[in-house]
Amino acid sequence: MKHQLKFASQNIHIGLKKSDPTFGSVVTPIYPSSTFQFPSAHEGALRFCGKKKGLIYSRFTNPTVYALEKKLAALENGERALATSSGMSAITLTLLHHLKHGDSIIAHKVIYGGTFEFIAHILPKFGVKVYMVDANNSEEILSKIDKTTKVIYFETPTNPLLEIVDIQKIADIGKKHGITTIVDNTF
Repeated sequence: MKHQLKFASQNIHIGLKKSDPTFGSVVTPIYPSSTFQFPSAHEGALRFCGKKKGLIYSRFTNPTVYALEKKLAALENGERALATSSGMSAITLTLLHHLKHGDSIIAHKVIYGGTFEFIAHILPKFGVKVYMVDANNSEEILSKIDKTTKVIYFETPTNPLLEIVDIQKIADIGKKHGITTIVDNTF
């Protein structure tokens, strides 16, 4: 009978191979390398154009980050996770994934300054209509929803005022209208 690891032990070992093939490390080593060697120029070309998986450059992925992403996905019971260099890069990537020219976003007017700048001033340059609302006012949110609305965005607690927004209420509105609800939690 195979020994079943307890929850904490399972999560410590998620993302690990049995050992590092080069040096035999039993925990994930930190790989500070920015670049990786390819077996051939052809192999490198296939990786760079996305036809073959593999390490290319640490800004895209590296073994340490890959192990972290596997651990985070497992801890959240998710399929995948993406580690980014900052909260703003995570927010930017998420919003750019869900929004395109002609779409609209409804966002709480009390959010982190960098996020406010991106939503209120950068997204409109890409043709995204922005509505800044009081996320605790359901009627105000509902009044801004139309066929172009793709995202409702808010933080809770908000930064910097620590307002609490009812996640379930907004998620229910989003779900009813087929709109993605995105919540950031700075704290």
